[in-house]
Parts: sequence; C-alpha cells; structure tokens
Amino acid sequence: MVAADPGAGKLFCEMGDGIMFYFSDNYEYFDCLDAPESTRFQLLLEPLLGRLKDVQRPLAYQVVRQFCPEGAKVLEIGAGVPLVMEALRVSHGCQCTVADKYLGKGRGPVDAAKINQSFPDIEFIDTYVGEFDPRLREDSFDAVISVSVVEHMAHSELAAFHEDCVRVVKPGGIIFHAVDVSIDGPADQDELIALLRNFIEHPRLTALAPDRMQTLEQARMDPAVFTLSPTMWRRWRQLAPPEFDFSVYRRIASLNIGMRKMQVP
Repeated sequence: MVAADPGAGKLFCEMGDGIMFYFSDNYEYFDCLDAPESTRFQLLLEPLLGRLKDVQRPLAYQVVRQFCPEGAKVLEIGAGVPLVMEALRVSHGCQCTVADKYLGKGRGPVDAAKINQSFPDIEFIDTYVGEFDPRLREDSFDAVISVSVVEHMAHSELAAFHEDCVRVVKPGGIIFHAVDVSIDGPADQDELIALLRNFIEHPRLTALAPDRMQTLEQARMDPAVFTLSPTMWRRWRQLAPPEFDFSVYRRIASLNIGMRKMQVP
C-alpha cells in the first residue's frame, strides 16, 4: 500500500470531449488491510472500518511522495487531525502547513490549541483557502492537498477556492483533492461533480498522468469502486454536509482529482 516508490497515479484526465475522474476502488482498501507493518505508515491506518478516509489518506500520502521531492513544502486544507501531514513530515522530510480555522466547519474538530500542541513540527495557519490570505504566499508550496473537504463547501465558494489553490502552489507543483460524492446522484451531487470538472480546465493546470480512468457512468456500473457499506453510510451521514438527502441510501465514493501547475514559458 504505502511503498517508498508507489506506482503511477490513477488520478484524473481529460480525454476527447469528456472529463474522466479516478474513483478509489476496493483493491486499495484490500491493500490497506493486507499491508505488513514494514510497508505501511501506521499513522494513516487507524482501525480500518471501511471509511472513505481509509483509502483517501494513504492515496494523498502516495501522491505527494510520488510527485514531489523529499523535503517538499506541502499545504493541507482543512486537515483536522493532520495525520497525512505528520506521515509526510516523518517519512519524507516534508515541510508541512495546515490551513484550517478549527471552527467545526464540516463538523471537524474545534480544539485548535490541543491539535497544535500534539503536532508541534507542523505549521498551522488559521485561514480558509479561498480567502487569499497573504500568509499563504503565492507560488510557495510544492503540493496542495485536501481530503474530504471540498464536498463541505458551498458550490458558490468553489471558484475562489480553486483559484487560491492555483495561486499558492509553485509552477510544476501539484494539487490533489479527494472528494466524497454520491455516484447515484441526486441533483446537487451531479452539480458538484459538474463544478469539479472545471478544476482541470484552468489555463495554468494540466492533469497528472493516470493509468486507469473512469467516467461517472462507468463508476456507477463498476462493482469494484470503493463505496461505503450501509452500516458505514449511517455513521458517515452524521458528519456529511447537510445538503445530502438521507431519505434514500446512496453509494458514497471518493472522487480523486490530481493536477499540476504548468511552468510559465
């Protein structure tokens, strides 16, 4: 699962007229379950319960290790408890920064002081990406990542959020988002996925090279796509955005987007 030199990313790509996404699959979760301690980073693998973060956190970790040099400067947006940042700091020598106000947005943690004290080697900046905070300097990070954050944002906030991500990442650096989505709809989820299509169309971005891609329709038909079980769905809905319709069980998957900021000619 978490190898020193993970394989090619299976992230996001534009092909012809259609944008294609990479959805995490069951085999990633099986790899987490089966990985020996010598090849996995324990911080990322709390008791594995079939949560989306069980595959999202290791994937974010792998993406940074694959596409960024040792000692890279990494920004995690809305990290909550920054397990990915701590793993990258310890194993890859990354200089890690978290942008989070710890106000409970998305039902995240609110005890900023306790988290800051628990991770003294990580820089914490009390801001939200999308506010263009000057403390997050332009072209200053090798990677900007988020895990289960984007789905909690108002759709009207996404354009500014995306533009701020592009602002702070270095030319040649990467942006990676793992987003909780319902692959069965309803309309608000289709709207979110349509908005996420715009991320890759930024004139300064190009897609990270994938080796497996799926359209949303293919994901809906693919039994290997990792989705929450009904039991975990009942737990997940307590933390999910209020806009989700919980009157009907729907399959919740991780939609993963990887982009690189192009060098200026």
